[in-house]
Amino acid sequence: MKAIMRPYRAPQDFFLIRDFLKTAYYSFSRPTNWGLERWNWGRYHPSMFSGDIEANIRHFESSIRIWQDEKGRVLAVLNTEQPKPNGEVWIQRIPEADKILDEILETAERELADPKDGILHLDVYDHDEALLTAVKRRGYSPPSWKGHFSEMDITGLETPKLEAGFRIRSMAEAGLKVEERCRVQGLGFDHSDPAEWMRPEEYAQVRQAPDYRAELDLIIESPRGDYASMCIVWYDDYNKICFFEPVCTPPEYRKRGMGRAVIREGLNRAYKLGARKAYVGSGQDFYASIGFKRLYQSGPWEKHSR
Repeated sequence: MKAIMRPYRAPQDFFLIRDFLKTAYYSFSRPTNWGLERWNWGRYHPSMFSGDIEANIRHFESSIRIWQDEKGRVLAVLNTEQPKPNGEVWIQRIPEADKILDEILETAERELADPKDGILHLDVYDHDEALLTAVKRRGYSPPSWKGHFSEMDITGLETPKLEAGFRIRSMAEAGLKVEERCRVQGLGFDHSDPAEWMRPEEYAQVRQAPDYRAELDLIIESPRGDYASMCIVWYDDYNKICFFEPVCTPPEYRKRGMGRAVIREGLNRAYKLGARKAYVGSGQDFYASIGFKRLYQSGPWEKHSR
């Protein structure tokens, strides 16, 4: 097998990689690569549209490398996630690409290390034996912390439970307030300063993500008209799975079942579309209480490249 590396070409390669991630998602029998939600969110995250927008997008796209075989089949993708160089990278691949892991890692070390300190941070799952072997062989240091990726079987519909007067709505409906949608997400991630909230024009760009569905962008509206919780559900029709990203509830509405209710509605809507599994990039007890299982751990292995 001959592997040919090339740079990312916008806009057509967005869909090439999106489709690759869908077909490769279970190629190692369990989640090892990104899902389509993270790929969409990576390119259309609000941070891409803050500051120098063209420079942010240019960095993201110019950092991506694609390996294909002689027939054009994608074998692996090397990518960043942030709009600024910071040394964080991820590798998406199918098992055939294990033979070229050293080439991929060498490319990452040479081209994508943090320009300030020369450190490369590569996220690796604990169950990814081939990549773990490669990074250890190349002198990477193990992670000082790890995150969880949790999974849940969706077995049917269940009515969300809400306090009287609260109702669940989607951003596909008329009359909802974009400014309030931005506010609830900002407060939900504990940003008390409005200057740190997503701006309406940034949210408009998020809604341009190819796999975004307004009917899966959910909010809970309180009796007084403000929003008490929110989530976006991303549906992968190829694998019949869904992802929750982001999910949040402002402090004043926590411990009242709001987050549980909006997630339950998201599960219901995804189930009706055909989803039978759900994923969330967290291992919080809150998600475990709903039924998500902490099945996968990963963390950033590091190497000084200079």
